[in-house]
Amino acid sequence: MSETRLDRIQYQHKIPLHNIHFCNRVDNAIENLKRYSDVRDVLLWSDGEIHWDIRILHNAILQNQQTEWLKNTKFYIAGCHIKKVDSIKYDYGNEIIFLDLYPTPFTIFNKHLHFEPLVNSWKDMIRMADDNLEYEKSALENKEDKIELVTWMAYGKRIHRDYLYLQLCKRNLTRNVAYHSKLKEAFPLLKYATKEEFESIDRKECFEEYKKVVFSLPKKLNTSSIGLAMHQYYQDSVYDYYRGIFALITETQFEFGLPPLYINEEPFEVISLTEKLMFPFFTKSIPLILHDEGMEVKNYLKKLGFDMFEDVVDDSIYTGTAVEKIDNTILVLEKYQKENPQSIFLKYQKRLEKNQKLALKFTEELEPSIKILRELKPQNIEEDEIIPPKMSLI
Repeated sequence: MSETRLDRIQYQHKIPLHNIHFCNRVDNAIENLKRYSDVRDVLLWSDGEIHWDIRILHNAILQNQQTEWLKNTKFYIAGCHIKKVDSIKYDYGNEIIFLDLYPTPFTIFNKHLHFEPLVNSWKDMIRMADDNLEYEKSALENKEDKIELVTWMAYGKRIHRDYLYLQLCKRNLTRNVAYHSKLKEAFPLLKYATKEEFESIDRKECFEEYKKVVFSLPKKLNTSSIGLAMHQYYQDSVYDYYRGIFALITETQFEFGLPPLYINEEPFEVISLTEKLMFPFFTKSIPLILHDEGMEVKNYLKKLGFDMFEDVVDDSIYTGTAVEKIDNTILVLEKYQKENPQSIFLKYQKRLEKNQKLALKFTEELEPSIKILRELKPQNIEEDEIIPPKMSLI
C-alpha cells in the first residue's frame, strides 16, 4: 500500500485520530460508547463478514439513536467489501462511513485472529497479524503439481452447499473437497439436509440421492483439522488449493438466506468479500466463484487486473438463481473432467502465474493495514487488556 493510500484511509474522511475508539465487534463498540463519555467516534475493523456487522450496527443505531451517549457518533467501517455507497446517515447525527481498503480482500489481514486462544489483547492481535504474513508467504512456496480437477472447501452447512456437494459426489469429484467439517467446539452438531430444504430450492427429487452420500460427511482435508491453531488456516488452505486446477469458491454471501435490509425504506446490501476469494489467485488455479452478486464480483476482480478465464468459464456461473449457478459450474467441470489437471495447468501456466504475481503484490499491502491498527490504538484500552473473542461464520 502506498503512503498516499494510507493517507487516504486515515484522512480522507477526516477521522479524528486522537479521539477515536478502535473495535472489532459492534457490540463492544456500543458498550464502550456507554462507558466512555469522551469517545464520539468509532473505527470498526470488520475482520469477518461485513454484511453481518452492518446489520447489527444499523439495528443498534435505530434502537439507541436518541440516547445522549450515541448522538452524533460516527462509525467508520473498514472491511472486505465492494463499496456501493460512501455512507449511511441517520437522524440525531449518526453516520456509518465506509472506508476504502482497496484492493479488498487483499488488504485485510487474517480474519481468523479471533479464533486463536493467544489473541486476548491488542498487543496479541498485532503480533498475530505480523505472524500471519509469514505463514502466508511460506505457504506460497508450494510447488505441488495439479493432481485434482477441483478443490472446494466449505464448513458451514447450507442447503445450496448440500446440493453442490451432491453434484460433485455424483461425478466423483470430491477427492479434494472439504465440507461440513467445522470445529466441534464451534459447531457441535452435524446437521444433514432435509427433504423440505431440497424442496425449498426446487430440487426435491435430489433428496433420495443425497441420502446415499451423507455417509461421507464430514468430508475433511488438511484445513478440516485446524483445531485451535487457526494461524495455520492460510498455510493449510493454500496447500490444498494448490492440488486442484479449478478452485471452487462458495462465498459466504451466496444464498445465505438473510432477510433484506432496508435503510430509509430502500433495500440496501453491501457486497461482502472474504479471504476465500484470494485462494484461486494465490494457488495458480482457475477461479469458479459463486456469489449472490457474481457478475459484480467478477467485474471488480477484472478491474483489479486478474484474468478471470472467460474463455474457460462463461458468465452463466455468475447469473441466475443459486441452483442455476451451481448447475452451470458443474457443466464447466464436466467439460474438463477427462483431461489431465496438470496438462490444463501447463496450457494456462503463464496466465495463472500472472494472477499469482498480482495477488502477491496486493498482499504486500497488508503491512500498512497493520500499521493503521498500531497508529489507531484505542485510547481507553491498555495493550494487555482483554478483547472479547468474536465468532465468525465461514
